[in-house]
Amino acid sequence: MLHKIRLEVATSHLRDFGSARIAFYGFNQIGREEYFYRSADLFNLNDWIDEANALRTFRLRFYQAGNLEAIYIRGMYEFFVLHLLDEGREKIRLAGALQENSKDTERKNRRNFVGITLFRRHTDETSPRK
Repeated sequence: MLHKIRLEVATSHLRDFGSARIAFYGFNQIGREEYFYRSADLFNLNDWIDEANALRTFRLRFYQAGNLEAIYIRGMYEFFVLHLLDEGREKIRLAGALQENSKDTERKNRRNFVGITLFRRHTDETSPRK
């Protein structure tokens, strides 16, 4: 039960988790679990790690674990910043599809994902058909 509580805190409050992980062994264990990287809320993660490479590696781990927000953020970055429209659009669509098929109702109803769904639908309607 205590492990479940720690896991919930860690996935919801990454900044606090980063501090607690240094001080408490129980949080260190959570940092090694795949579920953590799949479920963490990345929208509140600003560049709280000073090293750009460390942050990129940290975010990559979330992306590789299939975290919805990591996929969405990467898609938005590719679409709007790198102008890789097809690649970015695909990642955003994937995040939307994963969100719609999610059994996690809290995650499904999170207001951040309204944007994913709207963007996904808009790009589906406006993208040229192949």
